[in-house]
Amino acid sequence: MDIYILWAIGGFVFLFIELMTPSMFFLNLAAGAFFASVCAYFCPEIYWLHIFIFTLISVLSLIFIRPLMIKKHDRNDNFDDVYLNKEAKVVKAFKNGNGKIKIFDEVWPAKSLNNMDLEEDTIVKIVDTKNLIMYVEKM
Repeated sequence: MDIYILWAIGGFVFLFIELMTPSMFFLNLAAGAFFASVCAYFCPEIYWLHIFIFTLISVLSLIFIRPLMIKKHDRNDNFDDVYLNKEAKVVKAFKNGNGKIKIFDEVWPAKSLNNMDLEEDTIVKIVDTKNLIMYVEKM
Protein backbone atom coordinates (compact mmCIF):
# COMPACT_ATOMS: atom_id res chain seq x y z
CA MET A 1 0.00 0.00 0.00
CA ASP A 2 1.33 3.44 -0.89
CA ILE A 3 2.40 5.72 1.93
CA TYR A 4 0.13 8.58 0.83
CA ILE A 5 -2.89 6.28 1.23
CA LEU A 6 -1.81 5.50 4.79
CA TRP A 7 -1.55 9.22 5.59
CA ALA A 8 -5.01 9.79 4.08
CA ILE A 9 -6.47 6.94 6.14
CA GLY A 10 -4.84 8.50 9.21
CA GLY A 11 -6.50 11.81 8.33
CA PHE A 12 -9.90 10.15 8.11
CA VAL A 13 -9.32 8.38 11.42
CA PHE A 14 -8.53 11.73 13.06
CA LEU A 15 -11.67 13.22 11.49
CA PHE A 16 -13.75 10.35 12.86
CA ILE A 17 -12.27 10.82 16.33
CA GLU A 18 -13.04 14.56 16.11
CA LEU A 19 -16.64 13.77 15.26
CA MET A 20 -16.89 11.49 18.30
CA THR A 21 -15.16 13.96 20.66
CA PRO A 22 -15.75 17.51 19.44
CA SER A 23 -12.67 19.07 21.02
CA MET A 24 -11.25 20.91 17.99
CA PHE A 25 -7.97 19.05 18.60
CA PHE A 26 -8.07 16.03 16.31
CA LEU A 27 -9.23 18.24 13.44
CA ASN A 28 -5.76 19.81 13.45
CA LEU A 29 -4.10 16.39 13.32
CA ALA A 30 -6.38 15.44 10.43
CA ALA A 31 -5.28 18.54 8.53
CA GLY A 32 -1.65 17.62 9.15
CA ALA A 33 -2.23 14.06 7.96
CA PHE A 34 -3.96 15.23 4.77
CA PHE A 35 -1.14 17.64 3.95
CA ALA A 36 1.38 14.86 4.66
CA SER A 37 -0.61 12.64 2.30
CA VAL A 38 -0.28 15.17 -0.51
CA CYS A 39 3.44 15.48 0.21
CA ALA A 40 3.80 11.69 0.22
CA TYR A 41 2.05 11.47 -3.14
CA PHE A 42 4.65 13.72 -4.78
CA CYS A 43 7.69 12.61 -2.70
CA PRO A 44 6.99 9.03 -1.60
CA GLU A 45 10.58 8.18 -0.59
CA ILE A 46 11.30 11.19 1.63
CA TYR A 47 9.72 9.97 4.88
CA TRP A 48 11.23 12.64 7.09
CA LEU A 49 9.49 15.27 4.94
CA HIS A 50 6.09 13.60 5.49
CA ILE A 51 6.59 13.64 9.24
CA PHE A 52 7.86 17.23 9.14
CA ILE A 53 4.82 18.40 7.12
CA PHE A 54 2.45 16.52 9.43
CA THR A 55 4.05 18.06 12.52
CA LEU A 56 4.30 21.55 11.04
CA ILE A 57 0.71 21.74 9.81
CA SER A 58 -0.67 20.17 13.01
CA VAL A 59 1.22 22.59 15.27
CA LEU A 60 0.45 25.66 13.15
CA SER A 61 -3.24 24.84 12.98
CA LEU A 62 -3.28 24.20 16.74
CA ILE A 63 -1.71 27.61 17.33
CA PHE A 64 -3.61 29.68 14.77
CA ILE A 65 -6.79 27.94 13.61
CA ARG A 66 -8.00 26.21 16.79
CA PRO A 67 -8.43 29.48 18.76
CA LEU A 68 -10.51 30.91 15.90
CA MET A 69 -12.69 27.82 15.76
CA ILE A 70 -13.22 27.83 19.52
CA LYS A 71 -14.20 31.53 19.47
CA LYS A 72 -16.70 30.83 16.69
CA HIS A 73 -18.05 27.84 18.61
CA ASP A 74 -18.49 29.91 21.78
CA ARG A 75 -20.67 32.42 19.95
CA ASN A 76 -23.22 29.77 19.01
CA ASP A 77 -26.22 29.04 21.16
CA ASN A 78 -25.28 27.01 24.15
CA PHE A 79 -27.04 23.83 25.17
CA ASP A 80 -29.35 25.46 27.72
CA ASP A 81 -30.61 28.13 25.32
CA VAL A 82 -31.70 25.51 22.82
CA TYR A 83 -33.64 23.25 25.20
CA LEU A 84 -34.74 25.28 28.24
CA ASN A 85 -38.44 26.16 28.46
CA LYS A 86 -39.28 24.03 25.42
CA GLU A 87 -42.04 21.46 25.27
CA ALA A 88 -41.19 17.78 24.95
CA LYS A 89 -43.12 14.54 24.76
CA VAL A 90 -42.66 11.63 27.15
CA VAL A 91 -41.65 8.54 25.14
CA LYS A 92 -40.83 6.24 28.06
CA ALA A 93 -43.08 6.47 31.09
CA PHE A 94 -41.54 8.03 34.17
CA LYS A 95 -41.19 5.66 37.11
CA ASN A 96 -39.82 7.09 40.35
CA GLY A 97 -39.26 10.34 38.50
CA ASN A 98 -37.03 8.86 35.75
CA GLY A 99 -37.98 8.42 32.12
CA LYS A 100 -37.23 9.54 28.58
CA ILE A 101 -38.46 12.48 26.55
CA LYS A 102 -38.35 13.39 22.87
CA ILE A 103 -37.57 16.87 21.61
CA PHE A 104 -36.42 17.90 18.11
CA ASP A 105 -36.57 14.20 17.13
CA GLU A 106 -33.97 13.42 19.82
CA VAL A 107 -34.58 11.13 22.78
CA TRP A 108 -33.09 12.25 26.11
CA PRO A 109 -33.02 10.80 29.61
CA ALA A 110 -35.11 12.94 31.92
CA LYS A 111 -36.16 13.37 35.52
CA SER A 112 -39.27 15.04 36.82
CA LEU A 113 -38.67 17.80 39.34
CA ASN A 114 -40.88 16.31 42.04
CA ASN A 115 -40.32 12.60 41.21
CA MET A 116 -43.75 12.35 39.59
CA ASP A 117 -44.70 9.33 37.56
CA LEU A 118 -45.69 10.42 34.04
CA GLU A 119 -47.39 8.39 31.33
CA GLU A 120 -46.20 8.12 27.75
CA ASP A 121 -47.31 10.89 25.35
CA THR A 122 -47.56 13.42 28.19
CA ILE A 123 -46.38 16.89 27.23
CA VAL A 124 -43.76 18.30 29.59
CA LYS A 125 -41.69 21.46 29.83
CA ILE A 126 -37.90 21.34 30.19
CA VAL A 127 -36.93 23.50 33.16
CA ASP A 128 -33.28 22.55 33.69
CA THR A 129 -30.43 20.50 32.24
CA LYS A 130 -27.54 18.92 34.12
CA ASN A 131 -25.08 16.31 32.89
CA LEU A 132 -27.17 15.76 29.74
CA ILE A 133 -30.26 14.91 31.78
CA MET A 134 -33.36 17.00 31.18
CA TYR A 135 -35.36 18.05 34.24
CA VAL A 136 -38.99 18.45 33.36
CA GLU A 137 -42.32 19.40 34.85
CA LYS A 138 -45.79 18.49 33.64
CA MET A 139 -47.52 21.22 31.68
